[in-house]
Amino acid sequence: MLAAEHVTVAYPGGPAVLKGASIRLPRRKVALLGANGSGKSTLLQTLAGAVRPAGGSVLLDGTPLVHSRAGLRGHRRRVQLVLQDPDDQLFSADVRQDVSFGPLNLGLAEAEAAARVDETLAQLGIAHLAARPTHHLSYGERKRVALAGAVAMRPDHLLLDEPTAGLDPEGVHELLVALDGLDSAILLATHHVAFALAWADEVAVVVDGQVRQGPVSLLGDADLLAAARLHRPWPLELAARLGLAGTPRHLDDVTALLEAR
Repeated sequence: MLAAEHVTVAYPGGPAVLKGASIRLPRRKVALLGANGSGKSTLLQTLAGAVRPAGGSVLLDGTPLVHSRAGLRGHRRRVQLVLQDPDDQLFSADVRQDVSFGPLNLGLAEAEAAARVDETLAQLGIAHLAARPTHHLSYGERKRVALAGAVAMRPDHLLLDEPTAGLDPEGVHELLVALDGLDSAILLATHHVAFALAWADEVAVVVDGQVRQGPVSLLGDADLLAAARLHRPWPLELAARLGLAGTPRHLDDVTALLEAR
């Protein structure tokens, strides 16, 4: 279990971004939603140990994170963050070198690290890119290579900041297929509410520096979404207008509810 308890984060010269925010991340798929500038990225960075909160704690299996070199190194073995812009994370000459960086830093032997990289590239469907220079990749390919670098660490928890941003529909589909094949628990930040409804097991909405967490039916709460500057996802909006009960997540769910009525 990865969790943040009552964390407060403020940047120099500005107001607090997070104001006693709490979130609990079991081994499930959780979508983190909120308006641009609401604090989603700050919360991800806090959970990853990249930002030290002014108050509150980050806990892994109930143990508070210590922001020492050893504490952060141990934390990052189990919690990996993938940033929104892949160019913020890719720095090696080619894909294999980039994905190898983390496993080699864990102290793995070269042969073991190479085997782990091969497995990860195949798992994410990008084995054909192994020898490609990173600066020759498309944006979507760079996104998947940045993800591969985190997955190769075999973390318990994977934190993804807007992983679908800038991808075309086929790129989004390929990414989701890749994510579904992973063993890690995933916290995925997005402002696309319909995507969160379809994908997540739970949702967490950032509003006024706080986090409201619950089942996906929370996305039917009109007051919460208005406060978060979000819109109710179309399956729930359509169901409400048609007077259908339940929490449809896809078109097929809406159709089934109509047929059952």
